[in-house]
Amino acid sequence: MLTLDNYHSAIALGETFVGDPPVRRENYPALITELLELFCAESGRRVPKPSSTAERRRVLKALLTVCPPHPLETAEWSRLDRLFQFERLDRGHVNPAELPTLAARMDGCRYPFADRTVLWQGDISVLATDAIANAANDSLLGCFQPFHACIDNVIHSCAGPPTTK
Repeated sequence: MLTLDNYHSAIALGETFVGDPPVRRENYPALITELLELFCAESGRRVPKPSSTAERRRVLKALLTVCPPHPLETAEWSRLDRLFQFERLDRGHVNPAELPTLAARMDGCRYPFADRTVLWQGDISVLATDAIANAANDSLLGCFQPFHACIDNVIHSCAGPPTTK
C-alpha cells in the first residue's frame, strides 16, 4: 500500500494535467471506431459495430465500464485522452472555483471550513477539476455493469478504464 506522500508523487498530484489536444470534430467518428475495435480486441469479445457514431460511442462506453484493471499503452491513453478532451469541451463545464461556499450560502454556518467547502449536485463529468473521488465498493473495484447509473460508470465512460502499472 502506498503512503499518501508516495501516492501524491506517483500520480503527480501537484502538477497541472495537460492532456493531448482534442480530436477534431471531423475525426471524431474515426477515433470512436478505432477505440471500439481496440477495446473489443482487448476484451476478446465480438461486439457488433453499429453504423451510427452515437451507437458506437454507446458500445464503447459499455466496454470501458466492464474493462478490468490492466495497464494501457501510452498510445491507447493518448487516443482516449483526445476523445475525452473533445467530449468535455463539447458538453461544457462547471468551474468549482465559481460555486458559492457554504459560508456564502448559509449565514451563521458554524462549520470550521465553511469558507472553503462547496456542495454541488449535478453531473460530475462536467466539473472542471483535476481530481474526483470515486465511491468505492468493498473490493475497491468498479461496477462492471454496462449502463448502470452509478458514479463508477460515469467516471470510466468519461475518463477511461481502471488501470494498473
